[in-house]
Amino acid sequence: MNYRYIGKDTLGNVVKGNIEAENQQRALWLLKEKEVFVTKIKEVEQTQSIGQKGRIKLKDMAIFCNQLSAMVESGVPVAKALKSLQQQTESKVLKRNLVEVVKDIEGGKSLSESLKEREGAFPQIFISLIEVGEMGGVLDVTLKRLAEFFEREKEINDKVKSALTYPAFIMAFSGIAIIFLLVFVVPNFVQMFVDMGVEDELPTITVVLISITDLLRQNFITLIIIVLAAFILAKYLWVNEKIAKYIDGKKIHLPIFGSLLRKVALSKFTKTLAIMVQSGVDIVTALSLVSKTVENRDFEERILEAREHLREGTGLVEQLKANPFIDTMAIQMIEVGEETGSLDKMLDKVAKFNEDEVKHTTDRVSSLIEPIMIVVLAVIVAVILLAVLLPMFDLLHVI
Repeated sequence: MNYRYIGKDTLGNVVKGNIEAENQQRALWLLKEKEVFVTKIKEVEQTQSIGQKGRIKLKDMAIFCNQLSAMVESGVPVAKALKSLQQQTESKVLKRNLVEVVKDIEGGKSLSESLKEREGAFPQIFISLIEVGEMGGVLDVTLKRLAEFFEREKEINDKVKSALTYPAFIMAFSGIAIIFLLVFVVPNFVQMFVDMGVEDELPTITVVLISITDLLRQNFITLIIIVLAAFILAKYLWVNEKIAKYIDGKKIHLPIFGSLLRKVALSKFTKTLAIMVQSGVDIVTALSLVSKTVENRDFEERILEAREHLREGTGLVEQLKANPFIDTMAIQMIEVGEETGSLDKMLDKVAKFNEDEVKHTTDRVSSLIEPIMIVVLAVIVAVILLAVLLPMFDLLHVI
């Protein structure tokens, strides 16, 4: 959902804009973490917000940053460059937002000021680093870094989606196939056994299968309602901050997928923090922005707790040691980076290492899950066939 807000920052300046969140509670929490004291907030229809509904895809952001960087480096004015890219891009979301951004710049606003009004479309890290790049006069360099960042982010996201989508598809297909067999195929054989008068002499495995079939056929609508209710409940629990945080904290301990999810979160954390530090953003501000990119509520809260301790004067490494999302090797490399003044380089090395690990892990997960699911499906189908064929073999034996 999209919310329009008005508030004040820590200096008392009036700030306003749009923010995307699951609900108003989440929107207020996000704004609080950005140190915005909200005086007014309301949900707006997507058609009311500036630009097109939805967020700009990572692929489009990477291409856009690369092209804009080249044009700015060549001396093309930002407004002219954006107008040109607006005409070239195939993304409807980006195109509509760029139209508005160009109007704002021609009206006297800076690029970052215009982007801040479109937080629902552009990634927060992009908006923040554009502002830093404008202030430091290194917009082209910042755009190059952002292009590489979005390219790497897309590659990892695609890998993870591939690893998680394939098993989900196989499970769904298998479930539908098994339900079809139980509801439409098995009853035909059951009727045949009844017609032959052998329903009281069936093997145990066949009796159990018939009971499951009867349960499905007689309570099919009820089962559908239960599934839909479970889906709605899961959706409600997911937007509850405390429950979502608890689930996110436990996900990294799951067999097979837990390690993958932890490495993904760690790579996002170190990669985003690296580009922020590289661009000259102070560590406290950087952590506020980084926390929004890890896509894990538990990790997000731990990052924000570390930020508060940093404000009190403690070191970054000390705060990260107790974080279960960050392994010992990463801690040691970050510690070396902090001591040698090369924190950004070490963070980037940790990020690249974990990105490689994610790629290898997704390949291993895919190669491991596929045979397991095939075996499980084969066993279930074999049991169904056995339950149906055993009585027929018995009949043939009697004959």
